[in-house]
Amino acid sequence: EIAHQVLKTDFRHITPDKSKIILIEAGPRVLPSFKPKLSQMAQRDLEKMGVTVRTKTKVIQINEDQVVLENGNIDASTIAWSAGVTPSALAKVLRTDLDAKGRVVINSDLSLKDDPSVLVLGDMAAFKSGETVLPGVASVAIQQGRYIKKLIAADLAHKTRPHFKYFDKGQMATIGRKKAVVQVGNIAFSGTIAWFAWLFVHLYYLIGMRNRAMVFAQWAWSYLTFRRGARLITPPRVSEDN
Repeated sequence: EIAHQVLKTDFRHITPDKSKIILIEAGPRVLPSFKPKLSQMAQRDLEKMGVTVRTKTKVIQINEDQVVLENGNIDASTIAWSAGVTPSALAKVLRTDLDAKGRVVINSDLSLKDDPSVLVLGDMAAFKSGETVLPGVASVAIQQGRYIKKLIAADLAHKTRPHFKYFDKGQMATIGRKKAVVQVGNIAFSGTIAWFAWLFVHLYYLIGMRNRAMVFAQWAWSYLTFRRGARLITPPRVSEDN
């Protein structure tokens, strides 16, 4: 949208039609935490917007003007990396079991396997709920923090620790203008309704009516005018050797 709509009338020497956007995903599908049907819809929407989606493709290295893949290279002037967060290095110091992503494998009360006095939560914890490991997102960390408050109170009262149970409020992702996917339990939908649901939820969780009104006004302006924030063209970086 930035390349084909926002920049179109801003710069005389930029030809958006020549831009090419490539999305690289190491897994078999985009948005793997969503139902396969929603992943397919998201990929379809991206491709309609002109994005080339390459799944089952692993990035080996990122250079200044090139992305190195297992099966070739891609030359690019603009590279965006959005593969999530890395657990704290403290996890390795604990000398306990870690999962493939480096997160600490914990018990049902968020404690270490060999030390119930050490509690781990948030994106550093690998807590298995059913068949899946909870993602390192804010909603999980908030619920775990509230749970630990109850757990400490139980310890002080010499009562049995309760087990942590995660309440899944669902998840949503915006793809583009009037394009989004929403999944709440067994309910899944996409398109314009999902996009408006995404807008409503994000406005609802902002603190204060003033913040909600300001963000809503900014979003409305961007939607009606196809405008974005400041666009800056920076000069090329000069190496220290020159």
